[in-house]
Amino acid sequence: YRAIDLARSMDMSQAHLQASRPGVVSLLIGTNDAKNGTPDEAFSAAYEQVLVKSRLIAGHANIIAIHVPLLLPGMLYPYLPRMNDLIDGYNRIIARMATEHGVRTFALDLGPEHFFDGVHLNDHGAQEAGRQLGGFILNDKRIAAVTDLP
Repeated sequence: YRAIDLARSMDMSQAHLQASRPGVVSLLIGTNDAKNGTPDEAFSAAYEQVLVKSRLIAGHANIIAIHVPLLLPGMLYPYLPRMNDLIDGYNRIIARMATEHGVRTFALDLGPEHFFDGVHLNDHGAQEAGRQLGGFILNDKRIAAVTDLP
C-alpha cells in the first residue's frame, strides 16, 4: 500500500478495526510511496488521513508512527538508493504530524540482514522489529521488559 491506499482501506475496514479495540496502533508505511515517487505534499495529505482515522478507530492517542526504514544495500529492483531522499522527506513529515497529533514516533534500527529484498522484513527482521517496538512501548509506559526482570 501507499499511504493513500491505507487511508482508503481504513474506511472499508473501520467497523472491524474499531471492534478489535486496539490498545496500541502502530503505523509503518512509505516504501511503496517512494517506489511510486509520491510527492511530499501528496504523502502529507494521505498520512494526515491515516493519523486522523487511526485516532477515530482506536479511540485514543496510543499510536506509534514508525519512521520508514531507509533502503539498504541489497535492495532489489524496482527500489533504488535515490529513493532514500523521498523516504527522508516522508520521515520529516511523519515526525511533524506525530507532534501535531500528539502521538509518539519510533525509528527501527535494522540492517540489511533483516530484509530479504532490502525492503520487506525476513523472519529475523520481523522478530527484531517486534522486539524493538515492544521494548519501546514497555519503556514508554515505564514497564520492565520480561527479560529485564530477575
